[in-house]
Amino acid sequence: MKTAMGLLVLLATGCDPNLIIGHTDTPPGPDAGPGPDSSADTSTMPQKMDSGDNPDADPATGAQWTVQASGTTNHLYGFWADGQDLYAVGAGGTILRSGPGTGQKWTAVPSGTTADLFAIGLGYIVGANQTILALQSDKTWKILQGGGSNTIYYAIAGNSSDYQHVVTGSNGTILVNWRSDTSGTQVSLRGACPSLTSNEFLVVGDHGTLLAANGTPWQNATSNTDKDLYGIALGDHENCAVGAAGTVRCTTDGFTWRTVNVPTPNDLFAIWENSIAWEDAPADAYIVGAIGTILHRAHGVWKTETAGTDRSFFGVWASSGDGVYAAGSGGVIIHRSSVFDPGE
Repeated sequence: MKTAMGLLVLLATGCDPNLIIGHTDTPPGPDAGPGPDSSADTSTMPQKMDSGDNPDADPATGAQWTVQASGTTNHLYGFWADGQDLYAVGAGGTILRSGPGTGQKWTAVPSGTTADLFAIGLGYIVGANQTILALQSDKTWKILQGGGSNTIYYAIAGNSSDYQHVVTGSNGTILVNWRSDTSGTQVSLRGACPSLTSNEFLVVGDHGTLLAANGTPWQNATSNTDKDLYGIALGDHENCAVGAAGTVRCTTDGFTWRTVNVPTPNDLFAIWENSIAWEDAPADAYIVGAIGTILHRAHGVWKTETAGTDRSFFGVWASSGDGVYAAGSGGVIIHRSSVFDPGE
């Protein structure tokens, strides 16, 4: 059974045990480009589901994912929670908010930009063309930077122990507390997260790139894969990274990464891990990816769940009070009412 603390505390992020962090990842694309955008040809995409569609319960778990009306057909890349407000960001400057002030429905929030927005967290949004937005006290978003070079910011992560934050992007871009840092690589760096150990950060990117740093310089870790890595999260006892062709790698020290087998060959774009484990097994976790892929780790075992759509999912977020959300291509948002399986 879960510990008492596990029942009381369930993180709203898979990345940091003390700070809510929006962690998001993008679909495959060349270093110079962000992947799918709002102007992409959608003729080959799965048809948009109506807001009233209701996928059947998964026969293996009894879990049920339901579609929520997002009000947009732009791709959505990630989530972040600010108190009772949950935000989602995406292509074409899309910002959505759901919370008490919106009747728990997804409502568009002006962004002031048409840049693709790939990550949200710490009260900031980052995206294409070096775009940075900041949340204001009146729940509006202010552009701090934008319209710059072709550099794309893909991810943002923070560490509450010393209030550092890291932004990663195309062409090996790393910002530490908004100052440019040397990554030692030119590949796109698509995910970032605090490490399980010390005040270290971990960064993942194309061609199996894994970087670790406690301050500088950034050091290469061996991933034992040349597959692109898109997302990374911090759980109760390890960090796990996900990527192309069903790739999952996990570590307890940031440098020694082991292969984890999961029941899909599909590309995996984002991961969320709970920080509270079962007494005899790793904590619950979710991975989302291409062609409607949803994986759930329960009792230490990874299994697939039925999404009710074959759209790709690029972001995932969860909390004990709100359940699990996944978002992706064509503005799709689906929701699972509980992090845990029925009966847990």
